[in-house]
Amino acid sequence: MSLGALRFLHAANARLDAPPRGTGPLTGDARRVAEDATLIAFERLADACVEHDADFLLLTGETFDAAPTLRARRTLLSALDALSEFGIMVYWEQSPGSGWRGEQRALPLPANVVLLRDDDSEPVAFVKEGRVAAIIGPVSAVGDGDDGEGVGASNREGPIRIGWVPHGANEWGAGETSTLSFDVRREEFDYLGFSSEIRRTARPGGSAMVHSPGGLQGLSREERGPRGASLIAVGEERDAVISSVPLAPLRWEECRIGVDSHLSENELIERMQFAMLELERAPTDELRIVRWVMVGSGPLFETLAEPGAAAALLETIDLEPGSGAGVEQRHQFEFRPRRVASDDPLVEELISGWDGPESEEFNAVVDELEERAAASDLSPMAASLERVSRSRAQETAGRLGREWLA
Repeated sequence: MSLGALRFLHAANARLDAPPRGTGPLTGDARRVAEDATLIAFERLADACVEHDADFLLLTGETFDAAPTLRARRTLLSALDALSEFGIMVYWEQSPGSGWRGEQRALPLPANVVLLRDDDSEPVAFVKEGRVAAIIGPVSAVGDGDDGEGVGASNREGPIRIGWVPHGANEWGAGETSTLSFDVRREEFDYLGFSSEIRRTARPGGSAMVHSPGGLQGLSREERGPRGASLIAVGEERDAVISSVPLAPLRWEECRIGVDSHLSENELIERMQFAMLELERAPTDELRIVRWVMVGSGPLFETLAEPGAAAALLETIDLEPGSGAGVEQRHQFEFRPRRVASDDPLVEELISGWDGPESEEFNAVVDELEERAAASDLSPMAASLERVSRSRAQETAGRLGREWLA
């Protein structure tokens, strides 16, 4: 691999040995997977670095959820030692926002680990075959930016430039407006990595690819979908190509089903089976927790909302088509009565459409907004769009629509 090409994995928020929340009662293998999920994912991360022939691992965000437990320490050090045997470097964030504490400084880290500090005046160099192949350093994510010193001062023809935003630096409070200085900073890097976003995000940012890999392992139903790391390949032309590397054994999913007054039980079963077929699968899945959000009104909805009725319905239908051998599933239910009651089939059809999974029409609108923002000077707007959960946006739009129709 020449100086102009590089492969590395970016993983964020490993939160080793942190317990998942909201799983409900679990026993046997399902309980073991839930309790060990973050540790299993981290072990797989080390294996993935070797499998993908990575030059190095960029580890950012909260590696520990709190003070590192004995299991967390053992898993971390074992993985770092394994990477050391293969000559794979690890660049590990050590900033106040990442939860770095004094007891972590005493860890006996192998020589292949380089600690990244957000107050370093000089970037860290990744050396390959006797030459500096990349430089890695923190950037200021909030404010007006600076004159391009540090990582951004590198020559465009020189080493690949990798910037990382210290964990917590790109957080927004409710109602706040982002002041991310992408217009200045994005021209200074080939790859700009974040760790604060819950979900995976990626978008072009001038010359740089701005990206967050999401958490290594989801710990609650808010962190749905596949979880893991990202493989970043920077080619000869300095273009970054990002691929998802699923690692998490525990998968959270949510299926929204509209139960209108005209729906029969057979039609409901078909909707539920179709929703399960639409869920993305990953070979790393060992346990899936599926939350069913039933929104509606009418006799069938009222019957399902009775204690035990929904669970009894599950026993009569196959909700595991193509789920894969050895994958356990647990189902949870939430019932949301619809305030709109109408005998007009057209109104029912409209409401059911909003209550279903993310629609192609809704996603198309958001995609177009993102493209227009990225192609204009509306960088803060583009950044905000990437942080919006599409499912929650659609849910909010549906709620407002129902209130208006009422």
